[in-house]
Amino acid sequence: MAFSLQPARPPPWAQPVPQLRHPMHTQLLATSAAAPEAMRRLHWYLEDYVVDRRLYRSPTASVYSATCIRSGLPVALKVYSLAHVPGNVVHMLRREVEIQTMLVHRNIVKLYGAFQDFAAQQLILVQEFACNGSLVGVHRALCCRMSERQARVLALRPLLEAMSYFHSLGIVHRDIKPDNILFGNDWRLLLADFGVAIDITAERAVTRAGTVGYMAPEVERCPIKMLPEDNKLDPSLSYTTAADVWAVGCLAYLLLLGFPPYINANNLNGHHNHNHNHCHANTDGTEGTPTAAAEPHGSGAAFAATPAASTTCRSRTLTFPPSTSPLARDFITAALADRPEDRPTARQLLQHPWMQQPPAPSSFDRTVGPNTG
Repeated sequence: MAFSLQPARPPPWAQPVPQLRHPMHTQLLATSAAAPEAMRRLHWYLEDYVVDRRLYRSPTASVYSATCIRSGLPVALKVYSLAHVPGNVVHMLRREVEIQTMLVHRNIVKLYGAFQDFAAQQLILVQEFACNGSLVGVHRALCCRMSERQARVLALRPLLEAMSYFHSLGIVHRDIKPDNILFGNDWRLLLADFGVAIDITAERAVTRAGTVGYMAPEVERCPIKMLPEDNKLDPSLSYTTAADVWAVGCLAYLLLLGFPPYINANNLNGHHNHNHNHCHANTDGTEGTPTAAAEPHGSGAAFAATPAASTTCRSRTLTFPPSTSPLARDFITAALADRPEDRPTARQLLQHPWMQQPPAPSSFDRTVGPNTG
């Protein structure tokens, strides 16, 4: 019986799970330490999940909210159509599974497991479901201007905790932006979408990957690759975890001021399109949706490949309104140092005096409301 990703009502949890596929039709690729015991088994099937609705679709992947029949847990299913994945992108899917399986942190979306359905030509990632949507929606609910306390406590501090963790393992995310920052229960931040992440202890990062407006200068100057091995032997193109730190500087500026730090026609249009295109996106908390410059989900489109994107010309003058505190200015300016070796690490940014200011005792549930997304 062929499985169809159509909305359905969840059955009682006590109902036996039908085994509609022969075990040879699927292959378990990975199970993470974060997977609940009720999910652990030798063979995984799409029939083990009751799909609620589709939350995102691209030419190569779709994301669905679903319920695991065996455990009763809400999950997000990221389903890749392998028939539509270019051959030079397959290695990215393998890398996404390998990297996210090894990462277990309270501020990173958990990848419970990944399996391949041979009959349907699909790769399925079973992930933690983020019920409170993305930072895009939260920022919009706050009129696109967060207070410094809100930016620190809700977004930047937990994000830097996650970054410090995976940077210590040699992982570079390469696509940190509001779309890929989600919120779970109690507004716990969850960094998502490791589709273009790379382990720089195993290979050089030499690709122009990410989203325009958040790419560090050393990433922007990298050429577009046609094959995975292109430019891997050129150390002059190699970049490090400092590229993620630059993205944090861009993010902090955007959260406080409502627009990117370095504006040109390309990323300004992308920012406006981002706000328009995401009006109804991520309300139920799966991974990020596409901006004008990139598609997430590891589809390969997060490699900025348009001529306009590859000729970014921006003013290096960083300006702040009088309302921005000196400590916030210093934090952002440090993260946006042109030379990667001049930027602090994620761990050092956590120790910055601006980040060390104590949070107010009020709850963000009262600030942004339960339906923000």
